[in-house]
Amino acid sequence: MAGHSKWHNIMHRKGRQDAKRGKAFTKAAKEIILAAKGGGDPESNARLRAAIQAAKAVNLPRTKSKTLSRKAPANSTVVKSLKLFTKVTVLQVLLCSLTLLQITKTAQ
Repeated sequence: MAGHSKWHNIMHRKGRQDAKRGKAFTKAAKEIILAAKGGGDPESNARLRAAIQAAKAVNLPRTKSKTLSRKAPANSTVVKSLKLFTKVTVLQVLLCSLTLLQITKTAQ
């Protein structure tokens, strides 16, 4: 049958899986970098410890998480966290949490 190549199906399925995995890895890496700004030792930094546990849950390699925690030296930039509450309707409340790394960069 034309158009039913097994390789073609594998290629597309693997592409979707890799995209999902990459998105999860990126999210975990950002959280580790932000948490490491408060201190690079996971035993004294609860947020970093939780970020590393979340990275383990998405199968991020241990060497990558150690590299990321060393990548962001403690107190190198000013980190500000903002929580905004907005009332959309009577029954809905929107919570928006932003972490500001620098004046021009934001990470959600």
